[in-house]
Amino acid sequence: VHPLIFPVLFGPSLRHEGLLGRVVEAKPANACQPIRVPPPSNKSFVGFIALIQRYDCPFTTKVLHAQQAGYQAAIVYNINSQALVTMLSEEDHTQEEIRIPSLFISEASSVNPHWCGRPITSRDRIDSSEN
Repeated sequence: VHPLIFPVLFGPSLRHEGLLGRVVEAKPANACQPIRVPPPSNKSFVGFIALIQRYDCPFTTKVLHAQQAGYQAAIVYNINSQALVTMLSEEDHTQEEIRIPSLFISEASSVNPHWCGRPITSRDRIDSSEN
């Protein structure tokens, strides 16, 4: 299975060259409340990317909480589904505050460690069959 990574319709787009960073699970996982800041960096990564569960609050709230905690990007993943959706902004005032890129992936892709730590682009595919 090669699910596409879906970009969103708010915030900046991913740069053509992608984004390199360490993926960190958000705490709380759904990011409907402010989330913990990323762990201390040893300067080996460009930045941190929040991995966030879908549901329970608007996508813009989730991404804004990642931004406020200091993450350079956010990845929202589906729960109990491999379906992909385009993340829309449900709150115009929150949409205007978002300054980090974000994208949407399937649940299977969220548990695949292969793609973590390599550049992620909006035209990328996550290959769960690679080692």
